[in-house]
Parts: sequence; structure tokens; C-alpha cells
Amino acid sequence: MDRARPLCLCIALATGCYSGLHGDGPQAGGETTGASGPGSDGGGDASDGADSSGGELPGLEVGAVPMRRLTNGQHVQSIRDLLALPDWTPAVALPDEGLSGEAFRLPNMVAGGVTTTLLDFGRYRNVAKEAAELALASDEGVAARLGCSPSGVDDPCVRAWLSAIAQRAWSRPVATDDAAVDELLAIVDDGTTRLGELRLGLQWGVIALLQTPEFLYFYPQVDPAQPDAMDDHSRARSLSLMFLDSVPDDDLLARARAGELGDPAVVEAEVDRLIAQMVADPAHRGAPKRFFAEWWSTTVVDAVGKDPTAYPDFTPTLRTAMRQEVEAMIDDLVFERRDDLRKAVRADTLYVNDELAVLYGVAGSFGPEIEAIELPPDSPRSGLLSTGAFLSVMSHPSTTSPAARGKFISQRLLCREIPPPPPNVSNTIPPPEGAETKRDRFERHTSDPTCAGCHKMMDPMGLALEEFDAIGAWRATEQVDFEGESYELPLDLAGELDGVAFATSRELAAAVAENPDLVPCVTRQFLRHALGRELEGTEEVAIDDLAAQLAAADFDFLTLMRQVAIHDVFTTIVREE
Repeated sequence: MDRARPLCLCIALATGCYSGLHGDGPQAGGETTGASGPGSDGGGDASDGADSSGGELPGLEVGAVPMRRLTNGQHVQSIRDLLALPDWTPAVALPDEGLSGEAFRLPNMVAGGVTTTLLDFGRYRNVAKEAAELALASDEGVAARLGCSPSGVDDPCVRAWLSAIAQRAWSRPVATDDAAVDELLAIVDDGTTRLGELRLGLQWGVIALLQTPEFLYFYPQVDPAQPDAMDDHSRARSLSLMFLDSVPDDDLLARARAGELGDPAVVEAEVDRLIAQMVADPAHRGAPKRFFAEWWSTTVVDAVGKDPTAYPDFTPTLRTAMRQEVEAMIDDLVFERRDDLRKAVRADTLYVNDELAVLYGVAGSFGPEIEAIELPPDSPRSGLLSTGAFLSVMSHPSTTSPAARGKFISQRLLCREIPPPPPNVSNTIPPPEGAETKRDRFERHTSDPTCAGCHKMMDPMGLALEEFDAIGAWRATEQVDFEGESYELPLDLAGELDGVAFATSRELAAAVAENPDLVPCVTRQFLRHALGRELEGTEEVAIDDLAAQLAAADFDFLTLMRQVAIHDVFTTIVREE
């Protein structure tokens, strides 16, 4: 797509891959299939000892780069930064991101194939209108953003401001005499004439800008001087999406304008700056925290419904506290301590407020804010798998779901793909035949050879978490009702993962944390997120290389982000042959 083309005021119905890239990857809306399955051992050496920060990694063939639409999180954050609205959250509906409740895919991956419908067009307009009206609600708001009090459309500061925000929004050079700026000014002029006020005309111009394809889509351009690399402005936006969930900041844009982002040393310095910014200021941690929330589905707890009779304590404030608990864990582990990321699964710290302390059976007074405390040695809890957010999301409204919990561990933490059930085979657990626990019923179901293979990948881990109910409270027994009688039956939590036996959920957490597939899976999930696509089989060497670097850095997640940002698999564009 030509960067010099005039402004198009209609959003393109665009899906698929950038046409200038290697043609062996996923096609329009499609998905590559050969990269699923367990990752290799992250503790080994990088392939052939290659240094990913310079030169090609032997055996690496980078897949096609998709043109992808901004996710809702990126869309909103970009508008916040463009219009200086740091605390704004849209009151209107956001576009459909195309996520499926049946198959797990990160939103960044789905964004490469999602279709923008007429309903989505209307929602983009509504979001743009709400933001523009808020940012330019008064003459003071206009002066604060434009840096002047313009006397009319022809005031030079109007053109200068439109050029500046367009350059950030589109991540390309936009001179004040750019034809696209002329078109925006024409819209401002038309709005001013019709509505009788320059401030309202400026709102029209911003609304138009925020609906342009160059803002709503990311499609990297090839650097003419380096045919296998992005141009400087594309590099700036790719880095800003990874680290900021947003349009490039002033420093990245300045580097791009100066043509400096083709220098690996400059890119590394910018990456280090962005990481230091996140460590120093919690306000800049939104992008990696969104990755964890989407990978773990913990923000879904805000929308989870529970049977009010069975769980009267599952209140809106408790749901909020559950989400905040996971956010506090990421803040502490990833940014404050920069500790071993595996402790997210095998924790040494608990994060509670008063409501969570009651739910978790922790003595003490904590108030409404989340507080970190040392995990008691006799606590059954240990990180993510025992948080209220995870346990509530991975449960039914009135009962637990060992299958959902076990599938999460297998698929999302260990990257083991579980095939769908064969045709005409019921995936419903049979009703009780007596006073039976869920384990009893699951074992009857999996006695069928057609079901046993997949359930062995899920059930032992999910059943070990049965000591937590459907909102995360600990229990020693399972209440079972049968033929009008209620029974309290002892729980059997024993199982094994790849030959490692466990008898409690805490022992399960330790087994998952030490499993050799965890670190490659963390690497795979983040790389999928950063690239916005599934990985090709030829990119497995990059997983091995990055996982080894993560292990060598004592499992510091920010080091993984850094190494991905400078790695060949992230920076390379392969032309179509």
C-alpha cells in the first residue's frame, strides 16, 4: 500500500497478509497449522550457538507477516495517547474482535484475519466521535492540545497539529503540505461551516482521522535499503504495539524520521528505554499486562456469572478483587522484582484484600486494596492455578470443571494441542450412578478408548484442582447430591504429569513450573502475541533460541520481550519469490 496515497475516508474491508511477503504462510483469514504441539526444552543451547541480535539464525525461515487490525485494547490505548485522554474508557460498544469461545487464540492472532463488518464500521465511528468530543469539548481543550487558540481553519497551528497527530496515528512521514492533511483540513472547514464553530469542525477532522485504515490497521512496509526488513516507521509502530499497545511515542517517531531504526544498536537502546519506562512507572505496563490477561483469560472474571444460591458471596467487588489480584502478581513478579516467571505458577507470595482473605481463609485485616503477603507454608495455594480469577473462569456457574482447568494447563501453559472429540462421541460427563465424586464419573467416561487419549492430557491436572470450588474457596470434601440425599465425599487429588507424581494442587503447580515444556510455551505464546499470527514450522528454531535466552536470564519476562523485539523472527520480512 502506497504511503503517499491520498487520505481514504472509508475503512477498507481488509483481511489477510501483506502481499509483498513470502507466500507460504497463512492466506486471507487462514491459519498455519504445523507449529502447534509441545515446545522443545527451553534449557538447551540456542540453535548452533547463533546470536539472535545479529545475523541470521541458522534454519530460520520467517513466515508471512499479516496485515492486522488493531485489537480493541490497542485501538483504545492509541486514541488515549493521540488525544491526551489517559483515563478515558469508551462508553459505547467496541467492534467484534472475532474471538471464539471454543478455540483459544490470542486477540493479536485473530486480528490478522478478522473481517470488519458494517456494524463494526458504525462502532469505530461512535468510538471516534466520543473521544473527539471529549478531547475537544471546550476552547480550553482545543488550546491544550493544539498549543494555541486558533482564529480559524487557516491558522497554521491547525495544520501543524493535524500533521503531527496524523504522523503518530499513521506511523509514516506526514508533512504539513501532505495531500492527506489538505483533506483533513477540508473536513474541518466543512464541519466549521455547517456547525458554526471551529472547535466542532476540529472534532469532525479527528473523527475522520480515527476511521482511516492507516490508523486502524498495521501493515508493515519493506525498507527499500534492506529488502528483508521493515522500514523505519513500520519498525517504530511494531515496537510501540509490543511495548505500548499504542501509536509510537515521540522518541520512537524521532528515531524513525531520522532513519535510525535500521541500526540494531539504536533499536536495542529504544527497547531498553521502553523497558526502563515500564519498570519505573506502572502507567506504562498496560501492554504486557494485557498479554497475560488474554493468555490466562483472567479479565473474563468480570463477566462470569455464578449461581447466586450456590455462591452468594460472588459479588461484583469480589470479581474486581480477583482480577486485581492477578494484576498485582504481574506487577510484583514481572516489574518490581523481575523474578523467575515460573513463580506465577509456583508462587511464594499471596495477594489479597479483605474479601479475598475471607475467601482464601487467610487471617488478618487488609482493607479494600490488594496487599502482598508471604504465602503461608501450610497454604494450599500456589500462584495462578489457585487464584479466584482462574478458578472462577474455568468453572461452570454452579460447579467446577476439571476438564476446563486441565485443558488450560495442557494447552495454554504447556502448548499441547488437544484435538476435538471424534464425531458422534459425547463429550458430556455421565450423570452419577450413586454417591460419586467427579473423579468417579470422569473415570467412567474415559474408560471409553475413544475418549481416554485426550482426557489423559487434561483430567489428572484438572482433578488435582478439585480442592477448590467454582469460585476458588478451598474444600476438603465434595458435596454430592443423589436421589434426595446429600453426601460429603473425600477428594482424591492424586495424579501425575509426565511421570512426576502429585497429591495436591500445590504439588501439581510445582510439577507444571518445573516441566520442560513451560518455558518454550511461554515463549511461543508471547511470540504469537507479538507477531499477531501462528508460527510456521520453520520458526521453531526461534522458539528454541528465545526460550534458551529466557532460561539464561533467570526467567525474567522483560528479557524475553527484549530479545523478541531484536530477534530475526520479529524484524525480518521475507519477499515473495
